[in-house]
Amino acid sequence: MQIQHIRVLFSFGEPHEQSNPFLPLFLGSLPSDVNGQTFTWRRALLGRYDVFHFHWPEHWFQQTKGWRRPVRRALIELVLARLWITGTPVLYTAHNTAPHEKLSRGDSRALQRVLRRANVWIALNPFTPVPREVHAVHIPHGHYRDWYRVPSSRTQAREGRGGLLFFGLVRPYKGVENLLQEFILAQGENSLSLRVIGAPQTRALAERLHQIAGDEPSIRLELERVNDDALATAIVDSELVVLPYRDIHNSGAALLALSLDRPILVPSNDVTIAWRQEFGDDYVHLYAAELTADDLAAAVARVRSTDWASIGPVSMDHRDWPSIGQAHREAYLQALGDKDSVDLEL
Repeated sequence: MQIQHIRVLFSFGEPHEQSNPFLPLFLGSLPSDVNGQTFTWRRALLGRYDVFHFHWPEHWFQQTKGWRRPVRRALIELVLARLWITGTPVLYTAHNTAPHEKLSRGDSRALQRVLRRANVWIALNPFTPVPREVHAVHIPHGHYRDWYRVPSSRTQAREGRGGLLFFGLVRPYKGVENLLQEFILAQGENSLSLRVIGAPQTRALAERLHQIAGDEPSIRLELERVNDDALATAIVDSELVVLPYRDIHNSGAALLALSLDRPILVPSNDVTIAWRQEFGDDYVHLYAAELTADDLAAAVARVRSTDWASIGPVSMDHRDWPSIGQAHREAYLQALGDKDSVDLEL
């Protein structure tokens, strides 16, 4: 079977100004013979498409409250019914091993029904658990160098006193409260500063962060979303990006920092150890268990003693978007049963 054009419907809507940059970068990577369509209920129920591709399906259940919830649940069931009746191949990109926010029991069961419809799983790293009955494809997360642009003079200059930075949506699992507490202990004689950028998930969490930071002059809380230019500038002006997540499996924030040639401090697990092997131990610093003041001080000392002029920029050779787009095309072909498709592993 030879397929000239592949019509793919994605589970996410049209990207907008506040969307994750992954979405427009991913859509822009697709080859010309892949017709990618963003999600609307009308397209899902009445449109023409060859393949359905899920990204973050848990968002379907987290975006509505009140009377809209049962309506949305009914629409989801209708979409699943159409996929089953038409035999449409379904792919699922596993960005996380589990939703970051807890779902209700009913929503969890519905999410499992969604995932059971997928006959091809795309894993962003080789450590993602995949059901035995599905076909697994490894396609890595792409870099952000085509999205966040800053003057090369700024990315190359490391004066060694830019301070620590956390950025991203502030959620409980990301350990920002512990970061503030341990930073205050580490600040002492280490001449450190800490900047936290990102909107907290709840008002209570924001109040807790302000309470911990108190009047500490070396802590700067910017608890709001900032635009791409401001975020990129904050990253390149830092000397170390600290991501003290209690659970880390894939991280766009980590890849963004590395894309802008900034070292990161992250918890040690199979995934982050693989990052260190890929990007180098000058750029990926690890700590065991929960972040401590000693971990912060040790990482800063290593960063400040590194001869960055001899290290060079982070290599993103295996995360270029054209290759990622082509790999997705091959995954769609395999889901459609094209016998001429090639090996999908990157």
